[in-house]
Amino acid sequence: MLVGMLGVHPSRHVCVRIFHMKRLVFVFVFAIACVNRLGVCTSEPASIFSNQELRVAVIYSPPFTMETSPGVYSGFSIELWEKLAAMMKLSYVFVPCASMPELMQKLESGQVDVAATNMVVTSARLKMFDFTHPYFNGGLRIMVNEDRRFTFAKLFEALNNYGYIKIFLVFGAILLAITYVVTLFQRKLTRDFPQRWHEGLADSFYHVMSVAMNGKTNYAAGHGALGKVLAGIWLMCGVAVVAYITSSVTSIMTLNKLKNEIHGVQDLNGKLVGVMKGTAAEEFCQKHQIFVKAYTDPVVAVADLVSHKTQALIGEAASLQYYDKAHPELPITEVGSVFSDEKYAFGVPKNSDLRTELNIQLLMLQEGGFLHDLQVRYFGEP
Repeated sequence: MLVGMLGVHPSRHVCVRIFHMKRLVFVFVFAIACVNRLGVCTSEPASIFSNQELRVAVIYSPPFTMETSPGVYSGFSIELWEKLAAMMKLSYVFVPCASMPELMQKLESGQVDVAATNMVVTSARLKMFDFTHPYFNGGLRIMVNEDRRFTFAKLFEALNNYGYIKIFLVFGAILLAITYVVTLFQRKLTRDFPQRWHEGLADSFYHVMSVAMNGKTNYAAGHGALGKVLAGIWLMCGVAVVAYITSSVTSIMTLNKLKNEIHGVQDLNGKLVGVMKGTAAEEFCQKHQIFVKAYTDPVVAVADLVSHKTQALIGEAASLQYYDKAHPELPITEVGSVFSDEKYAFGVPKNSDLRTELNIQLLMLQEGGFLHDLQVRYFGEP
């Protein structure tokens, strides 16, 4: 304006230079603002939970959660949680729980912020707390005792359970009574029969057992028609006794073999099955009316299976397979295919804001291949 008043008009070249200078100043100021804004953004926490220490509930459930030393945990779920915590810059402390029911109670009451273990997503549990997106597809499987040898002790136990031992004892008492009667008759009727009682009883017992076992004896058939008839009846009874004992033992061995043959869920009816307390396996057995014995310690559950206190053990397929490979010295194996497909996820209290942030990071890890690589490292190629 001053230039116009003085009658001096700037050249076109000068105007262009002024315009470029103004634009340069604008770009410079905008760049400074962006840098300042970026600095503010990078200084902000990655999560609203970064300034607090989260309580993470865990239970012993290999290979998903394991305590390698006091207070130090490892496993599939632990590694995944540690990766998420690092991405979200979370601070946390592990809270060990003795069983799944205890863990769920703490989660429902808000005593913990996250449950980092192989928790199965079910409709009943969704009423108690929330879940993140599933991070593992699992299921149930059956573990059995691989040692199926039929020893004498097992045979005796089976015969006793079905009442055969009592019948055999009655037979034994009858044989002893007959031995005594035979001894009395032989002492009077046979000249060369031992006259000492212990020798006579021993001789009669041998011949009575001979008749009972194979229907043969060295004694005379008897005196007169009546004696021969009685001897014939005794021979017939001896054959019947042998046949009964043989058939009883054979049927018990066959029944016990069939009893030990477990190939799938259809073979569990009438059998005592071990499960971990409060797990999906227990819920499955209750739903299908399978007799169960609930445990809180998987080591004890497997020990009872090995000692034949239970006929089978139902648990999460990956956990059973991992335990089997980690203990090659135990006579255990898995049978049948995986059933009751399940989804494992992290549990969080109802309406927790942490759920959304965890879901975002979980999807990023899934899209980036981290979850696949972690699964291959623990369980091999699917």
